[in-house]
Amino acid sequence: MPRFSYGGQRLAYTVYGEGPSPVVLLPGLLLSQKMQRPLARILTRHGNRVITLDPLGHGESDRPRQMWRYSMPEFAKQTVALLDHLELDRAVVGGTSLGANITLEVAAAAPERLVGMVIEMPVLDNAIPACGAAFTPLLFALTF
Repeated sequence: MPRFSYGGQRLAYTVYGEGPSPVVLLPGLLLSQKMQRPLARILTRHGNRVITLDPLGHGESDRPRQMWRYSMPEFAKQTVALLDHLELDRAVVGGTSLGANITLEVAAAAPERLVGMVIEMPVLDNAIPACGAAFTPLLFALTF
């Protein structure tokens, strides 16, 4: 599995295909890049060059003890560093859960590096109260 160095830490990634359209896929919290393997293979068959990444603390990447390394802004910087390492000016970036949040952070920090985004199940702040506020009146109305 190839690796590159970012901030003195090693990050693991995998490249699928050689197509002209780069896509970076990011895993969910505590999962490895292997979760994106099936989608990567499908996208590769459609002419894309797909790169999966293990952010720090995930899969085959290093697990430093400093907690500040595990923030959304840091994960986004790691993703942009992967683009730099692979000499990619722009790519579609996407992910599931934590990977979706990292994608949103990349969009905020470096929008010029994105061609597009794939956002699946982002973890939203205050999601439980927001869902309760949105769906409780609807459930009440449907019940009565």
